[in-house]
Amino acid sequence: MERATRSSKSDGVENQSPKGDIPETLFDVLRNARRSRNLSQEALAAKLGLRQRQISDLERATKDPRLSTILNVARALDLELMLIPRHLIAAVEGLQRSTAGAGKQPMYALGNDEAES
Repeated sequence: MERATRSSKSDGVENQSPKGDIPETLFDVLRNARRSRNLSQEALAAKLGLRQRQISDLERATKDPRLSTILNVARALDLELMLIPRHLIAAVEGLQRSTAGAGKQPMYALGNDEAES
């Protein structure tokens, strides 16, 4: 039996966890958000009045953090946590996929006659 394995960067998909087919976790999202803002763990910790080790433990999911800590870290990274009813998860994921490139596309497109005026 041959077993397929996937790494976090296989097929050009970076939103997969190193665990294979498991989608990106909350902790991956927080780490990626921090990195995209060019913040070190130390800088984020200082902003929140935490120790760098707490940010590291949170991102590696080695400790079970308090919900208030997760909320504070998320908000410091300009993110918001939201609970979604299970039956609506597919719809929300579909909306996320459809709007992933929305910032790169205009809200509307001018017709050929409108573009010439």
